[in-house]
Amino acid sequence: MSFAAGFWSAYSLVYDLAWDTPLTADVARVVAAAVPDDGVVVDLGTGTGLAAAALSAREVVGVDRSRWMTQRALVRGRITRRILADAISTGLPDEAADAVVCANLAHVHPDPAAVLAEAQRILRPGGTLVFVTPTEAATQRGVFRADRRCGLPLVRAMTAAAARYGIGVLAGFSRVLPASPSRISSLIRTAASPGTRIGHRRMHDLQEIFWLRRDRIACDDAGVSPRPREPSRSATPLSRGRAGARAG
Repeated sequence: MSFAAGFWSAYSLVYDLAWDTPLTADVARVVAAAVPDDGVVVDLGTGTGLAAAALSAREVVGVDRSRWMTQRALVRGRITRRILADAISTGLPDEAADAVVCANLAHVHPDPAAVLAEAQRILRPGGTLVFVTPTEAATQRGVFRADRRCGLPLVRAMTAAAARYGIGVLAGFSRVLPASPSRISSLIRTAASPGTRIGHRRMHDLQEIFWLRRDRIACDDAGVSPRPREPSRSATPLSRGRAGARAG
């Protein structure tokens, strides 16, 4: 097992402990308000499904390499079904999703430009792409203070902070080095060509949320042009109703 794989396995054990908080729930509600009320939503890097928690009226397909995390997301009813895959190679057909969500993934992925390219490829024309990424203020102290402002009890906030601190230390040893918030923000903004509708909101000074329409997304200048590809033989179009499947 690689250092990075070991890191994500360890992270999966404490992910909800660190991030299942009122602060994250606030972000999830804004994400839900940005996507259509029906149709298929693909959540790239879904983890335990926290960003998708407010999308219960939609069909939500969670994409993540972690079997344990996605199983938790299924059990909690945060996603409809899962795909065990890297966010840069989902195996989904072109234009398969009515909306694509990518929350707090791009900055820790080795190739954030490829994540954005895959999101564009699977998004249908007129669909909505939602990106959530931390700001420079998202330090250990900043997140702890925001947790307390959002009403998280002191002991619970301290426990979450301890989990995040431990993961931060492990990340350094595992060579998982986050990209700067400014790089990710710039990448997303560059993805919007003239005429593309783009929205932006800053949450608790810790998270930036961007939403873009796919009508005219051109990323040539950013080096992240969508890469049309033939669907694999196993790839099938996503249904347009909320499926009852609970297996990956």
